[in-house]
Amino acid sequence: MIGRQVWGTVATPPEEENTQHRPCLVPLLLAATACGGDDSGTSTSSSGKKLDKVTLTLNWYPYGEHAPFYYGKQQKIFEKHGIDLDIRAGQGSQKTVQATGAGQTDFGWADTPAVLSGVDAGVKVKSLGVFLQTTPSSVQFFESQNIKSPADLKGRTIAGTAGDALSKTFPIFLEKNGLSESDVKVQNTDPAGKIAAVISGKTDGLLGYASDQGPTMQNKAKKPVS
Repeated sequence: MIGRQVWGTVATPPEEENTQHRPCLVPLLLAATACGGDDSGTSTSSSGKKLDKVTLTLNWYPYGEHAPFYYGKQQKIFEKHGIDLDIRAGQGSQKTVQATGAGQTDFGWADTPAVLSGVDAGVKVKSLGVFLQTTPSSVQFFESQNIKSPADLKGRTIAGTAGDALSKTFPIFLEKNGLSESDVKVQNTDPAGKIAAVISGKTDGLLGYASDQGPTMQNKAKKPVS
């Protein structure tokens, strides 16, 4: 199973009053940003408090899974702990891993396969924990496509995005279900265009997360999604 993996960052508790994890988690953020030695990585809050500037790059464009970060920023929980958090949209877990390893972002939020692949390739990143224990990764399509099993994907065209975690795991999924990569055409599509590709009929389905693209696609098209 693929768990959402996070390295170099931590999720903010959903309630400011919940301080159970702060003693160990918040110092991790501060330790990662307090090594500059000058004021170039700092800012000042409206109350005059000095803050450490911290960048967090997501695995994808913002969706529900990222709510704790935005909630923490909105409620000034990060600011309370001396952090000026800049949340950036991502373009796939692999790119986020690479950006983190290259020092282009302080922290990243990515899927386990992308982290493991990056570490295997020599990218200098460290995982701090797992947010999701089971994966929302899935092949999503309208029920009218009549896809009932993995075998029904043969000959289909599926929208995918190069650089995201599913591009690594989908070939393994096919192999485990008796299919080859040549049996299914994966059409490289930018993150924002995958849903449109399915709705317009350019592809039969998409590779995405059941907690994200599926409900959005169903809401836009007013058709049931499997």
